[in-house]
Amino acid sequence: MPLMVAFVLVHSPLVGPLTWAPVAAVLRERGYAVAVPSLAGCAAPYWRNHIARVADAAADLGDEQIVAVAHSGAGPLLPLVAQAFGTRARGCIYVDAMLPTAGGSRIAQLPPGFATELAVSASDGLLPRWGAAWPPRLWEQLIPDAALRQAFRAELEPAPLAIYTEPIPESPVAVPSAYLQFSEAYDSDAVAAAERGWLVRRIDGGHLHMLVEPWDVTDALIELGGGA
Repeated sequence: MPLMVAFVLVHSPLVGPLTWAPVAAVLRERGYAVAVPSLAGCAAPYWRNHIARVADAAADLGDEQIVAVAHSGAGPLLPLVAQAFGTRARGCIYVDAMLPTAGGSRIAQLPPGFATELAVSASDGLLPRWGAAWPPRLWEQLIPDAALRQAFRAELEPAPLAIYTEPIPESPVAVPSAYLQFSEAYDSDAVAAAERGWLVRRIDGGHLHMLVEPWDVTDALIELGGGA
């Protein structure tokens, strides 16, 4: 039987909670309690309201210890998520994700060229829908299942640029952290995680590999979260 561990799966603020739906389903089939908060529609300060959404979503998980999992741009939230969970926090897992910002902004973590490109793409303070300019072939590679791809894209909305430019406080984390890498784009983050002494695992795939192979990703989360 699984240990008394629950998982909270946090999606990037540029996409939607469907990111984690297949993995959440597999975890539940294996007997784990799971929460998948939605970060959509929050006001500024975004980081604070995103943390509140995560904490609210976890309120119904009972008394289990919680493993907090974040994908992509949600990574910098994890120290604050762990702080919000208090003694219930068991660990943090970064999945193809940005690392904590040391009190800075997400955009300051990005390569200069990409940061400039991101800022220039905004109109009236809003970033375009994630992947709006991508050709269909790229989307098909990321999410081969047509129905799942359509549902994922239906959740995408323009996001405030301020999500990436606002400073995010960093709280000390007293729980173990781990890193699960999918794509080459996060090579430097995985290396930095290893340098921090974190357990690092790689599953070769695209940035949305949890939508392609949820069973393998679930296995990795259980292993990294100490819930096997």
